[in-house]
Amino acid sequence: MTKEEEENIIGELIKKHKKQKDIAKIFTKTTGRISQIIKASKYLTSLATKQTKSSTVNELLDDTSGKEVAKLYDISPGRVSQIWGDFQDGLIDKFNQGISKIELINEQDFQANF
Repeated sequence: MTKEEEENIIGELIKKHKKQKDIAKIFTKTTGRISQIIKASKYLTSLATKQTKSSTVNELLDDTSGKEVAKLYDISPGRVSQIWGDFQDGLIDKFNQGISKIELINEQDFQANF
C-alpha cells in the first residue's frame, strides 16, 4: 500500500470517529506509529483536530461530563475545557457581530447535519 493510500484510509477512519488505537489494530501497527503518521500529514492532523473538536462539543451539548469526554476521546480534561471555551467564544463573537440568536441556532443545526 502506498503512503497516499494509507493516508486516505486513515482519513476515512478518522471521519468515522475511529480512535487511534482502533486504527492501529486495523493496520496492525502501534498506536504510536499511527500518531506519527497523522502528525506527519497536515491533512490528517487537521482532520483529526476538527473531528475531535466537533465530537467533543456534541458530547458536551448532550450533557456528557467533561471528564467522561476526555476519557472517551483520549484527550486531557484541560483540552476539553479549551475546546468548549473556544466554541462558546465563537458563538459570542458572532452574536456581538450582529448575528441573531435564531441565526446562530440555525447555523449550528445545519452544521450538525453534515
